[in-house]
Amino acid sequence: MNAAIWGLIGTLVGAITSIATTWIASRNNIHLQIVVGNKLLESIGTVLRKHY
Repeated sequence: MNAAIWGLIGTLVGAITSIATTWIASRNNIHLQIVVGNKLLESIGTVLRKHY
């Protein structure tokens, strides 16, 4: 294969890798936000139960 085809393959692999990495990071970030949000709500509930 010539250099142009290898360049195209490299570009496609790089683009796919970048998209996959962004998608995985975004999923993990959403999960982390949900976990932190739930913990915050639990803490607020605990404080309210103790004081009211």
